[in-house]
Amino acid sequence: MSLTSTLWPEIPAFPARGEAAVLRITRQAPRAALRELARRCVIEVLHSWGFGQANLIEAADGPRLAGCDELSLSFSYAAEDVWIAIAHGSSVGIDATSVRAFEGMRDVASLYLGRSGSDIDSPEAFAEAWSLHEAALKYHRLPLREWDPRTPKPPRHLTVREAGFAVSVVLEASA
Repeated sequence: MSLTSTLWPEIPAFPARGEAAVLRITRQAPRAALRELARRCVIEVLHSWGFGQANLIEAADGPRLAGCDELSLSFSYAAEDVWIAIAHGSSVGIDATSVRAFEGMRDVASLYLGRSGSDIDSPEAFAEAWSLHEAALKYHRLPLREWDPRTPKPPRHLTVREAGFAVSVVLEASA
Protein backbone atom coordinates (compact mmCIF):
# COMPACT_ATOMS: atom_id res chain seq x y z
CA MET A 1 0.00 0.00 0.00
CA SER A 2 1.26 3.44 -0.85
CA LEU A 3 -0.12 6.86 -0.02
CA THR A 4 0.07 9.73 -2.48
CA SER A 5 -2.27 12.69 -2.31
CA THR A 6 -3.65 14.66 -5.22
CA LEU A 7 -4.10 18.40 -4.74
CA TRP A 8 -7.52 19.65 -5.83
CA PRO A 9 -8.61 20.57 -8.50
CA GLU A 10 -6.59 17.74 -10.08
CA ILE A 11 -8.60 14.50 -10.26
CA PRO A 12 -6.86 11.54 -8.60
CA ALA A 13 -6.40 8.25 -10.42
CA PHE A 14 -9.07 5.63 -9.78
CA PRO A 15 -7.75 3.44 -6.95
CA ALA A 16 -6.88 -0.19 -7.49
CA ARG A 17 -8.67 -2.73 -5.29
CA GLY A 18 -7.23 -2.54 -1.80
CA GLU A 19 -5.89 0.99 -2.34
CA ALA A 20 -7.21 4.49 -1.71
CA ALA A 21 -7.26 7.65 -3.76
CA VAL A 22 -6.38 10.55 -1.45
CA LEU A 23 -7.47 14.05 -2.37
CA ARG A 24 -6.29 17.19 -0.54
CA ILE A 25 -8.13 20.50 -0.72
CA THR A 26 -6.43 23.62 0.63
CA ARG A 27 -8.66 26.64 1.03
CA GLN A 28 -9.07 29.48 3.50
CA ALA A 29 -12.75 29.24 4.32
CA PRO A 30 -15.07 28.62 7.26
CA ARG A 31 -15.49 24.96 8.21
CA ALA A 32 -19.04 24.78 6.82
CA ALA A 33 -17.85 26.07 3.44
CA LEU A 34 -14.96 23.56 3.42
CA ARG A 35 -17.39 20.76 4.22
CA GLU A 36 -19.67 21.74 1.33
CA LEU A 37 -16.71 22.11 -1.05
CA ALA A 38 -15.36 18.68 -0.06
CA ARG A 39 -18.66 17.02 -0.81
CA ARG A 40 -18.96 18.75 -4.21
CA CYS A 41 -15.40 17.68 -5.05
CA VAL A 42 -16.15 14.04 -4.17
CA ILE A 43 -19.15 14.01 -6.50
CA GLU A 44 -17.10 15.63 -9.28
CA VAL A 45 -14.33 13.03 -8.86
CA LEU A 46 -16.83 10.16 -8.89
CA HIS A 47 -18.53 11.51 -12.01
CA SER A 48 -15.13 11.84 -13.73
CA TRP A 49 -14.49 8.16 -12.87
CA GLY A 50 -17.71 7.20 -14.66
CA PHE A 51 -20.10 6.98 -11.71
CA GLY A 52 -22.76 9.30 -13.14
CA GLN A 53 -25.35 8.25 -10.55
CA ALA A 54 -23.00 8.77 -7.59
CA ASN A 55 -24.52 10.27 -4.49
CA LEU A 56 -23.24 11.09 -1.03
CA ILE A 57 -25.50 10.09 1.85
CA GLU A 58 -25.01 11.67 5.28
CA ALA A 59 -25.35 9.03 8.00
CA ALA A 60 -25.08 9.31 11.78
CA ASP A 61 -21.78 7.39 11.70
CA GLY A 62 -20.29 9.27 8.76
CA PRO A 63 -20.89 9.85 5.05
CA ARG A 64 -21.51 6.96 2.68
CA LEU A 65 -21.47 6.65 -1.08
CA ALA A 66 -24.36 5.37 -3.17
CA GLY A 67 -24.24 4.36 -6.83
CA CYS A 68 -20.50 3.64 -6.70
CA ASP A 69 -20.15 -0.14 -6.54
CA GLU A 70 -17.87 -0.98 -3.60
CA LEU A 71 -16.33 2.44 -2.97
CA SER A 72 -16.10 3.87 0.53
CA LEU A 73 -15.27 7.35 1.76
CA SER A 74 -13.70 9.21 4.68
CA PHE A 75 -12.97 12.89 5.39
CA SER A 76 -10.51 14.68 7.65
CA TYR A 77 -10.39 18.41 8.35
CA ALA A 78 -7.18 19.96 9.68
CA ALA A 79 -6.42 23.68 9.68
CA GLU A 80 -7.35 24.95 6.19
CA ASP A 81 -7.06 21.53 4.59
CA VAL A 82 -9.53 18.79 3.82
CA TRP A 83 -8.20 15.29 3.23
CA ILE A 84 -10.47 12.79 1.48
CA ALA A 85 -9.92 9.05 1.02
CA ILE A 86 -11.94 7.04 -1.49
CA ALA A 87 -11.26 3.30 -1.51
CA HIS A 88 -12.54 -0.04 -2.78
CA GLY A 89 -14.13 -1.91 0.09
CA SER A 90 -16.66 -1.62 2.84
CA SER A 91 -14.77 0.99 4.84
CA VAL A 92 -11.87 3.43 4.87
CA GLY A 93 -10.64 5.89 7.47
CA ILE A 94 -8.40 8.94 7.02
CA ASP A 95 -7.07 11.49 9.43
CA ALA A 96 -4.60 14.34 9.07
CA THR A 97 -3.08 15.82 12.21
CA SER A 98 -0.95 18.94 12.23
CA VAL A 99 2.57 18.33 13.48
CA ARG A 100 2.86 20.92 16.25
CA ALA A 101 3.51 21.00 19.95
CA PHE A 102 0.74 22.08 22.30
CA GLU A 103 0.32 22.33 26.03
CA GLY A 104 -1.05 19.12 27.50
CA MET A 105 0.04 16.97 24.56
CA ARG A 106 1.23 14.14 26.81
CA ASP A 107 -1.97 14.27 28.87
CA VAL A 108 -4.07 13.99 25.71
CA ALA A 109 -1.91 11.08 24.55
CA SER A 110 -2.46 9.31 27.85
CA LEU A 111 -6.21 9.95 27.95
CA TYR A 112 -7.07 9.19 24.31
CA LEU A 113 -4.22 7.04 23.02
CA GLY A 114 -3.42 5.02 26.12
CA ARG A 115 0.19 6.09 25.76
CA SER A 116 2.45 7.28 28.54
CA GLY A 117 4.15 10.65 28.21
CA SER A 118 7.46 8.94 27.53
CA ASP A 119 5.96 7.22 24.44
CA ILE A 120 5.00 10.60 22.98
CA ASP A 121 8.26 12.51 23.08
CA SER A 122 7.72 14.87 20.15
CA PRO A 123 5.00 16.62 18.16
CA GLU A 124 5.78 14.24 15.29
CA ALA A 125 5.19 11.15 17.45
CA PHE A 126 1.94 12.60 18.78
CA ALA A 127 0.65 13.56 15.31
CA GLU A 128 1.42 10.11 13.90
CA ALA A 129 -0.22 8.28 16.82
CA TRP A 130 -3.25 10.60 16.86
CA SER A 131 -3.85 10.42 13.10
CA LEU A 132 -3.69 6.62 13.17
CA HIS A 133 -6.06 6.49 16.15
CA GLU A 134 -8.62 8.78 14.48
CA ALA A 135 -8.34 7.02 11.10
CA ALA A 136 -8.94 3.65 12.80
CA LEU A 137 -12.01 4.99 14.61
CA LYS A 138 -13.36 6.33 11.31
CA TYR A 139 -12.65 2.99 9.61
CA HIS A 140 -14.67 1.21 12.31
CA ARG A 141 -17.28 4.05 12.23
CA LEU A 142 -16.78 4.79 15.92
CA PRO A 143 -16.88 8.22 17.59
CA LEU A 144 -13.87 9.83 19.25
CA ARG A 145 -13.65 8.67 22.85
CA GLU A 146 -11.16 8.17 25.63
CA TRP A 147 -8.78 5.22 25.46
CA ASP A 148 -10.35 1.79 25.67
CA PRO A 149 -8.15 -1.28 25.15
CA ARG A 150 -11.15 -3.04 23.52
CA THR A 151 -11.22 -0.55 20.63
CA PRO A 152 -10.75 -2.57 17.44
CA LYS A 153 -7.30 -2.31 15.87
CA PRO A 154 -6.81 -1.06 12.32
CA PRO A 155 -6.55 -4.00 9.92
CA ARG A 156 -4.13 -2.28 7.51
CA HIS A 157 -2.75 1.21 7.66
CA LEU A 158 -0.15 3.62 6.45
CA THR A 159 0.98 6.92 7.96
CA VAL A 160 3.06 9.49 6.09
CA ARG A 161 4.12 13.06 6.74
CA GLU A 162 3.07 15.59 4.16
CA ALA A 163 2.74 19.39 4.18
CA GLY A 164 3.22 19.64 7.96
CA PHE A 165 0.71 16.87 8.72
CA ALA A 166 0.81 13.25 9.74
CA VAL A 167 -1.71 11.57 7.44
CA SER A 168 -3.00 8.07 8.19
CA VAL A 169 -5.22 5.88 6.04
CA VAL A 170 -6.78 2.67 7.34
CA LEU A 171 -8.06 0.11 4.82
CA GLU A 172 -9.41 -3.42 4.77
CA ALA A 173 -6.85 -6.20 5.17
CA SER A 174 -5.49 -7.50 1.88
CA ALA A 175 -7.19 -10.57 0.48
